[in-house]
Amino acid sequence: MQQPNEIWTKKLKRLSEKACGKQFGYDLWQKYAAGFPDDYRLSISPRHALGDMLQLEKLPAPTARQPVSLLKPDKLFPHYRLHFL
Repeated sequence: MQQPNEIWTKKLKRLSEKACGKQFGYDLWQKYAAGFPDDYRLSISPRHALGDMLQLEKLPAPTARQPVSLLKPDKLFPHYRLHFL
């Protein structure tokens, strides 16, 4: 029997490849899928995760001074969370 995280990850891969084309979708999935923590996977659907991945691709590459976290607040702004519209 598959674990919920395995099912979530497979759905994300399938959605990525369908929405973005087989190669780019696979590359996108490879880049981000392992980086989503369990809490994120439990509360965010693979469809919305794909949207987050596509939005992350639009951001400039983070530097050592600009890490990006989907769940943890920025140290300088403790009440702020990264949200995409």
